[in-house]
Amino acid sequence: MKDFISNLKRSGISFYFLYFANIALIPVLTHLITPKELYVWALWFNLSTLIAATGTFKYEFALNITEDDKEAFYIFTSIVTFLIISASLVLMIFFIASKISGNEIIFINALVGSITGFFGGISFSTASWFLRKNKISLHNLFLIVPNILASLSQIICVTFISRNSNNIFYAGSLGYSSLAFLGLIFIYYSERNKLKNLDFIFLKKVIFKNRLYLKYTLPFSYAVILREKVIFFILGIYGNATSISFLNLGQKLNGLSNTLLTSPVRPVFLRFTVKNGIVNTKKIIHKIISALILFAIPFWVAGLIWAPILIKYLLGEEWIGLTPYFRLLAIPSFIIATSSWLDRIFDVIKKQKEMFKVEFYFSILMVVCVFVVGFLSKNSLSIVSMMSFIMMIYGWTWLVVIFKLLKISINKLLYILKNYFLSIIPLLILINTAKLILTFNQLLFFTIFLLIIHLIVSINYIRFNFLFND
Repeated sequence: MKDFISNLKRSGISFYFLYFANIALIPVLTHLITPKELYVWALWFNLSTLIAATGTFKYEFALNITEDDKEAFYIFTSIVTFLIISASLVLMIFFIASKISGNEIIFINALVGSITGFFGGISFSTASWFLRKNKISLHNLFLIVPNILASLSQIICVTFISRNSNNIFYAGSLGYSSLAFLGLIFIYYSERNKLKNLDFIFLKKVIFKNRLYLKYTLPFSYAVILREKVIFFILGIYGNATSISFLNLGQKLNGLSNTLLTSPVRPVFLRFTVKNGIVNTKKIIHKIISALILFAIPFWVAGLIWAPILIKYLLGEEWIGLTPYFRLLAIPSFIIATSSWLDRIFDVIKKQKEMFKVEFYFSILMVVCVFVVGFLSKNSLSIVSMMSFIMMIYGWTWLVVIFKLLKISINKLLYILKNYFLSIIPLLILINTAKLILTFNQLLFFTIFLLIIHLIVSINYIRFNFLFND
C-alpha cells in the first residue's frame, strides 16, 4: 500500500502541474474565439479522436501488461502500423465523399484530421510506453501537453494570423501533433538496434498473442465513441453551430474535472494490480472510490451552483449559453469519474468481453434514445438532457458490473452509496441555508472557505482512514 501511495503522489504532482496549465489556457482561448468560430475544430477534432482512440486497435494497453522489453517494442511497432492503416482508410472515405459532393475542403479537413488522429494515437501509446517504464511524469506529459499545445497554437493563430474557422482547426491540429512526433522519433531512436533487426515473424506472433484487444477492447472503444460522439451528428441535424461548440466545450470542461479526479489514480492503480495481483487489489477498490467521492462532491456541487458566474467571468459573455450544457453533462460525469478508472482491470482479469457488452448495449440505447428525442423535439437541450440521463444509468451499471465480476461483496457497494449520500445531503442543506441569510459576496466567500476547509479535512481523513486502515 505504501508503494501505491508513493507512486500516487509522484503521479499527482506532475499531473496537476500540467493539468492546471491546460485549464489556464481555456479562458484565454474563449475570450479570443467565439462559439461559431470554434465549431469547425469541434467537428473535425472529433474525427481525430476517433482515429486516435481506435486506430491503435487498443494494443497500447498491452504495453502495460507485458514484462518483456522486446515484446513491448514490437507491440509499439504494431500500433504504428495499425494507425497508418486506420488513418489511410478514413482519408480514403472522405476523399470519395469530397469528389461526390464537389467540396474540396472536406478532403483537406479530413487529411488534417487523419494526420492529427495518427499522432494522437502515437501520443497515447507513447504515454503507455513510459508508464511501463514507471516514468509517470513522462506518461502524464504525453497525455496532457498535446491539448496545451493545441490551445497555444490556436491562440497564436487568432492573434497573429487568421480568425478563419478552418485555420483555427489547422493550427490546433499542428500543436496537438507536435509532441507525439518527437515522441515517435525518440522511441525509435532509443530502440534503433531492434528496429534494424525487425523480425516480422515475431511481430505477427505478438499481434496474435494480444488479439483479445482487437477482438473485444477495440469494439468496446467503438461503442464508447459511438455513445459519446453520435450526439454531435444529431446536433448537426437538429441543432446549430453554436450548440455544437457549447457541447464540445461542456464535454471538455467536465472531462477535465474528471481527469483532475482520476488520472493520477488510473496508471498507479494499473501497475499496482499487475504487480500485486487481483486479490490484493480487490481489498482497496471500494476505499479508493469512497475516497474520491468524499474528496470531490463539494467541488462538484459548488461547480453546479456557481456555473453561470464562473462561465461569464472566466470564459466571457459569448459563452454564457454554455451553462445549461455544462450542468446537464456534469450530472452523470461525477459517478463516471469515480468509477471509470477501473476500466483497465478488465484487461488484467481477461474479461474484455464483459466490458464490451456493457458498452455495446448502452451505445445502442444512447443512439436510439437521443435520435428519437432529437427527431421529436428539434431542441438541443432536450437532446443533451437525454444523453445525461442515459449516462447516469450507465455510470452506476458500470460499477455494479465491476463489483459482480470481481466478486466483491454488495455491502462494499452499499458502503460507497452511504458515503455518497452522507457527503452530498449535508452540503446541499448547508449551501441552500446559507443562500437565504447571506448576500451574494458573502455566499461566494463562504463557498470558497468551505471548499478550503473541506480540502484540508478530507485529505487527512482519506490518508488516515481510507488508505492506511485495512
